[in-house]
Amino acid sequence: DEHGISILVATHRPDEAERCDRIAVINHGRVETIDTPENLRRKVSDEVVILAGPDGGELFKHVEAMGEKNTEQMASVRQDGNEVHIECSEGHQLIPVLVQSIPRELVKTVSLRQPSLADVFFKVTGQDLWEDL
Repeated sequence: DEHGISILVATHRPDEAERCDRIAVINHGRVETIDTPENLRRKVSDEVVILAGPDGGELFKHVEAMGEKNTEQMASVRQDGNEVHIECSEGHQLIPVLVQSIPRELVKTVSLRQPSLADVFFKVTGQDLWEDL
């Protein structure tokens, strides 16, 4: 700021982008959105619950069926390999419901985290950040 210089960083790595003041999400050469990392993360729900198991497709089917009944709890559900990512506002309340409702053999791990810039990229573009690499 002091010298009026801007630095442009092009990266697929969310950890590198986190250090930037402003981020442009570019999809197939088109700028989809530009904002601060904090404001971009606000485009995603407050928390992300991640369920992982041996069969991501089957796990996804169970979670998706639950989401149809509990739309107020789950903002979105997506499968990423053997993981299912659930955007939600109250993950700590959703986790017990998920664990009690899904067959035990389908869930090996459960985690709760804040949204990442990779989640933002998926929300804005509908694509996984690593899809085209």
